[in-house]
Amino acid sequence: MKKVFKDLVAYIKLHDGKRPKINFRELYEKFPQFTFSPRENYGSYTNFGAANMIVSDGVFECILKYQEYEDENLAYITNIRRLK
Repeated sequence: MKKVFKDLVAYIKLHDGKRPKINFRELYEKFPQFTFSPRENYGSYTNFGAANMIVSDGVFECILKYQEYEDENLAYITNIRRLK
């Protein structure tokens, strides 16, 4: 894991499993150094409680995957890579 995403990964892990749902406004305010963009073909946060976003700091990017279910959440960061 790249150090640049270390705090973001820790924050996302707080919302995985039977934990509180992600407040996206709080997420954006807590990590202003990142650009959160809807992932192509997936969109952004929806009324169905799902998000697939590309998160970038201009040098590195990753994918934030989030899904709310009735009794738990699935939240993780994947595909960390350097931009070309």
